[in-house]
Amino acid sequence: AWTGRRRDDIPPGDRATSAFLLARLLWSIEGPQRDRSRARRLAQQTVDAFREAGDAYTDEADEAARWLAEHAG
Repeated sequence: AWTGRRRDDIPPGDRATSAFLLARLLWSIEGPQRDRSRARRLAQQTVDAFREAGDAYTDEADEAARWLAEHAG
């Protein structure tokens, strides 16, 4: 599903929303499938995509940036 959401014809705000959802999901997984480094990479992509999407997504970009800062390590 994520591969389809990364296409260039998907609006940046929609891509960012999907990336943030996936980042939080990956962070919450317990066990050997946990991939927190990927979760942080996706969260950074989220911030970047929301910023690219423009002023209408400032609050979402700020929320994703806060989440990333809170889950830095």
